[in-house]
Amino acid sequence: MSSGMVGVLVSFYHELTERKGHFVLCGVRPPVQKVFEITRLDQLFRLEPDVTHGVTHLNIIINCRELHSHIYYNAE
Repeated sequence: MSSGMVGVLVSFYHELTERKGHFVLCGVRPPVQKVFEITRLDQLFRLEPDVTHGVTHLNIIINCRELHSHIYYNAE
């Protein structure tokens, strides 16, 4: 993975977090995953083995947000 691609991913991450968005990297191959671990980018990005696991993770986030907003709404 080139340093340019890492830069694009980091920029994308920052743009999404400003908008309270999330993304998951799915199916990252072992050599690329090693780069993420060495650079500690695995602490920044959510890495999942495949799309099914990635979608499951994002659905959990969405469901938690809906639950939180519902609880907040009922608390008023």
